[in-house]
Amino acid sequence: MRYLFIILSVWFSSHSWANTDIEHKQTVLKAGYLTLGSSPLVFTNSKNELSGLLPDLMNHIAKKSHLELEFVAFNNPKEIISALEKNEIDFIVGISLSFERKRNMVFSQPILAVPYGMISNESYKDREKEKKIIAIEDGFMPNDLLQQKDERVSALIMPDILLALNSVKTGISDAYIGNAITLNSLFTQANIKTPLKFSILEQLPLEKMHIATSKVNSYLLNIINDEISSLEDGELRSIYKKWLTRSQIELLEHPNRIKLSQQERAYIRSKSILRIGYQFDQKCYKDNDIFYLQIADIVHKFSNILNVDFKFVNVHGYDAAREMLDRGEIDIISAVAISPLRKKQVNFTMPFGSESWVIVNKIEDKNIYGITQKIK
Repeated sequence: MRYLFIILSVWFSSHSWANTDIEHKQTVLKAGYLTLGSSPLVFTNSKNELSGLLPDLMNHIAKKSHLELEFVAFNNPKEIISALEKNEIDFIVGISLSFERKRNMVFSQPILAVPYGMISNESYKDREKEKKIIAIEDGFMPNDLLQQKDERVSALIMPDILLALNSVKTGISDAYIGNAITLNSLFTQANIKTPLKFSILEQLPLEKMHIATSKVNSYLLNIINDEISSLEDGELRSIYKKWLTRSQIELLEHPNRIKLSQQERAYIRSKSILRIGYQFDQKCYKDNDIFYLQIADIVHKFSNILNVDFKFVNVHGYDAAREMLDRGEIDIISAVAISPLRKKQVNFTMPFGSESWVIVNKIEDKNIYGITQKIK
């Protein structure tokens, strides 16, 4: 498979889709939560019950939706995703959207938007020019997103949040990046004897948390999304104040807004039109070009959000487009397949689509490439 990306000067936020069938088929629905090290968003209380901001928010949404819920706790991402795939639960509450997860899941509108935080050794900043090992929880943050911000960074994938934090305490990793609210809670409550520092990573996009279900049960999200859209600020503030400190509440961003740095905002303000380089297929009309239609749809959405117009400019291949980018003739290159070399030349968004590669063999009955045939 190859992945297609849009190269942008700004970070794009996630979007969600839902099925149109609203028939409710179950009386009691099971909602899964990742609890280990996730306080105050979700945790098991002294009565062995799930508690925290996310269960409280989900209960509030379910009550308005006339849904009856049963909560189920999980300790790591693989367990909870496997349970959804096996239909052992109906929802995952508080999961971030990724290209790979969208293959098997359907996501609600975002219910929470939190910046990334970092717990690091005190010597982290003093070693800016050295290679660093960053611990991230398995399934939490895309490794490509981390590395394209700094090539000197390599990721250490840990099975859960507590082991990731322990890797920093013991010096196995230089820092741990994760959800800023849960990291802030861990940092203030844990008995950390090693000199560590907590900081907010302004240069990274927000982690947007969603409610996800399997594609079979996608009809449920129509009900959920309606109630998420109708949530008023007063309702949300009441839930936030119950579970978060004032400083943690200040970390929250509006779930449906794009987080831009001051530099990114200034860049957009300086442009009346953003020019997108795209290699048009000369053998078909634009209305039949699937890639163009995908990009045009994304561009239309972000034109409204960013309050800026976009214009497509025809380019002839990646190399020519990159030269135009360097000369300032275009601002964005679209529909680009990533490679190690290109990652050194430009910055990529997360993938927005994929396509299969095939080889057409002109020599009959001979597999000259030694490639195993795909089993149908």
